[in-house]
Amino acid sequence: MVDWRGEPVAGASVLVWDGRISGSRAVETATDDLGYYSLDRPAGWYQVIAEPRWLIGGYETTAEGGAPVRVDAGSTTTANVTLQAAGVVQAKVVRRDGSLVSPSEVRIRIDRCWGTWDPDGRAYFRGEAQAVQAPPGTYRVCVDVYQRAPGQPRLARIKRTVTVVAGEKVNLGKLRLPATGTVTGRLNFRGDLTGPYGTMAIALETMDGTQVDVKHKGQKKSVTFRRVTPGRYRVIAIGTNTSRVVQVNARTTTTFPTFSYRLSTVSGTVRVPRHKSACVSYYDKWGYGAQKTCGGGKFPYRFGGPVKSTYRLEISSVDRVSGGRAKVTLSSGGSTARKNFWLRRTTPKRTFSGTVHTPDNRPPAALIRIPSQSASSYYQITIKVRADGTFSTSKLQRPETKFFVYDRFDRRIKTGKIGTGTHDVHRTIWIT
Repeated sequence: MVDWRGEPVAGASVLVWDGRISGSRAVETATDDLGYYSLDRPAGWYQVIAEPRWLIGGYETTAEGGAPVRVDAGSTTTANVTLQAAGVVQAKVVRRDGSLVSPSEVRIRIDRCWGTWDPDGRAYFRGEAQAVQAPPGTYRVCVDVYQRAPGQPRLARIKRTVTVVAGEKVNLGKLRLPATGTVTGRLNFRGDLTGPYGTMAIALETMDGTQVDVKHKGQKKSVTFRRVTPGRYRVIAIGTNTSRVVQVNARTTTTFPTFSYRLSTVSGTVRVPRHKSACVSYYDKWGYGAQKTCGGGKFPYRFGGPVKSTYRLEISSVDRVSGGRAKVTLSSGGSTARKNFWLRRTTPKRTFSGTVHTPDNRPPAALIRIPSQSASSYYQITIKVRADGTFSTSKLQRPETKFFVYDRFDRRIKTGKIGTGTHDVHRTIWIT
């Protein structure tokens, strides 16, 4: 193993995987002082993944460009690893009073400010700072600060532009949390409420839909969001299709107009095929699932909480049943809407079987995945390819669909299509 300068890398962790799908295993070793590693493994296909043990030096890196390598019995297979060039972006965040924010509450995002918190590298804690690796280049960096831990409400986002140089650290220094404001207001919902614990869920979102905080309050209570970064926000009463837009300024309290509405009711009965179960939920226009009721056989549901508007009702089930999606419109506050669901079993109509032929110079096929869409949910059929290359499933449905063949390392190696029909399908699939 060498770095991007060609220098040997000592003390690096090396993992040799026999696959990257469920059931795969890895054996670990380390490089010696000259950067060499060695492992005895049975004949077969493997993928080598290496990671340096220090912060500056490179990414988690796969040998031979990530391609699996073949090990033959009684022979030696060479899989060299060259670490990619990388630098480090590092920061520490302090509060307005000068106290340090715990690194566990800080996340640095490189190049984009959404999705996973370290999309372009591996994140590390280093003393009092949060640090993340990145390849050389100029990036937009977002330093997010959370309440207690990532996944909790976000307190602030600090943006910077940095240039990363291979083998060097970019220290953003001490970043001070901006002065914050407060959002407050009152709730005056009248009527029957069947939400969790008999409370209303009130969310605070940025205008791009990122949730900052959510609180559960009684129907006629006040709600307050503290330590809110200045900017425009939307206060949403989840499940009611009602919201308030507020402008938050530093060191000020912003009061949103009172939510004053009469609550309505949506109810009905769900009939599920024998030995099956399902859940019915209703959603507001922002996609929040406000309430859920589950059961089997024949069961009633009742949602008290929506106001005058149109809502989406959906059935979800792991048992693949159809007939579970509808819209209901409440004409006025305090009104009632009723919708019954009679669910049908989506019985597979045909089989899909055959053989996958893979050349000796490629890892054999391991899985075939078929995306499938019922009336109420999306799911995926996974077919295991046997050691002799054969496969079969009786879960194929009638509509036209694609299928995807993957090897043991979860790499897609073939795409095909199955036409509409009721006949069984038998295919011989050649991997080139």
